[in-house]
Amino acid sequence: MRHQTETVSGLIERQLRLAAILSVKRSVTVGQLSNNSMAIDVYCWLAYRLHALKAPAPVSWAALHSQFGRTMPEVAKFKWYFKRTLALALAVYPEAEVDVTDRGLTLLPSKPPVSPRVVAMSSRRLKIQG
Repeated sequence: MRHQTETVSGLIERQLRLAAILSVKRSVTVGQLSNNSMAIDVYCWLAYRLHALKAPAPVSWAALHSQFGRTMPEVAKFKWYFKRTLALALAVYPEAEVDVTDRGLTLLPSKPPVSPRVVAMSSRRLKIQG
């Protein structure tokens, strides 16, 4: 019997599998981020957070550094690298609305990266023919 609750990582993994299975048309695909683990992490974080927001949510550079930049002690280098990584994640998730400011990011309510109809299908077994 399937449990009613899933972990965040389980939901993200399921969402990524669905995007790959259904060949979501993008100029860049999640698979093209496979050599950049931070870009995948940022994409997953945005995919999880943005569609659930009801209002803009500021995230400071300090908070971003704490979550994504532990291997980079210098915040200035982290900011430079994170902005480029964010651009990769946004290429995969073009519906994402994110403002980059001197203080950090402002996350804005956005459409999910996979349509709600597709997410609803995930509770059934998908059979792919061909």
